[in-house]
Amino acid sequence: PTIAEELADVLYTRGRFDEAIDYYQQALSGKDISAEALYRLGASLLQLNRSDEALNHLEAAFKKDPTHAEARLLYGRLLNRAARYPEAEEVLRNPNAPSEADEDYKLELAVSLLEQGKLEAAEETTRQLLNNDSQDSRALTLLGEIYLKRKQYEAARRELIRALRLNPKESRAQLALGRTWLAIGKTRGDRNDLNKARQILADAVGVHEGERLLTLGQISLAEGETETAINLIERSISEEANPLFSRLALAEARYENEDLPGAAAELQRASALAPFDPALSLSIALVYAQLDDAVRASEEYLKAIQGIGMSAPASEGTGPVVLPHPYIPLPERFNINRSIRNAHRQALSGNEEDATALALKTLAESASFVIAGTN
Repeated sequence: PTIAEELADVLYTRGRFDEAIDYYQQALSGKDISAEALYRLGASLLQLNRSDEALNHLEAAFKKDPTHAEARLLYGRLLNRAARYPEAEEVLRNPNAPSEADEDYKLELAVSLLEQGKLEAAEETTRQLLNNDSQDSRALTLLGEIYLKRKQYEAARRELIRALRLNPKESRAQLALGRTWLAIGKTRGDRNDLNKARQILADAVGVHEGERLLTLGQISLAEGETETAINLIERSISEEANPLFSRLALAEARYENEDLPGAAAELQRASALAPFDPALSLSIALVYAQLDDAVRASEEYLKAIQGIGMSAPASEGTGPVVLPHPYIPLPERFNINRSIRNAHRQALSGNEEDATALALKTLAESASFVIAGTN
């Protein structure tokens, strides 16, 4: 194993990664393989686009030697790519990182914070990067994405354009600017803005193909082209777009295409990826209510209510309970209280001892509900 590791190191330094992998794997049979060898094995696998295998070996390198800066950084980066953002944040919060690596650490940390919705912490980290280098296109991109998450679209557009002027090939900036124009177009109801979003993505260079197709699908959906949207979003899934966002987008597209069973199926797939999201439970409940499946609607309404922390009846005199906005459009003249009431009544009419419907009835009769962003 020792000789295999040494030979692998030689092959690694010469860029012969496929051969290096073979010898590093032989070295794994020894008990004393070094963290450096595990790191180089992971890095070699990454060179050959074998990310899942690379992640496992980088995790082993990090656990063997948490002070190995390169292994920690690359492990955190791959966790971000795998959308395992809380784990990435934990790995990347490294006070002992070498000073020359601080910028890369902070950049990846800002990404993990941004994707978790920790926008204040993400902005603080991004501002630290910009204080060191105001022309850092990567940091400007992240700042633009933070503004986009906050729905401050003009500020997002400004920072993303600054980033692209510095580096026209900044992949995240190209995608984010397309998504910004998409958001502006949906807000204004202006097809010209949607066309700007499509043009940016049509000309984009070096961006993640799955994410590009997903955003193009969302543009088509905003234009009312539901069949085109479904086709693009399905293709985005095969190109490894973010699995949660792509399933949510596909659910909305199927819903707009009046395919309620298809929308329910996509929402269920999304729920498996984010099981504690009350907005997802509410979305599923709304679809099942329209499908006249009172039992399932009751189950999902109860999950949504409990998901926002309401596990006991509300005290007398308390105000309305706010539920998150769902991921699908609300039906016209929709009344959430009436829908919840109808769900548990119909479920109980079929089974007076339905425990879920009884629990929903107990909570619902103690409070009125409103959906965030509605009157």
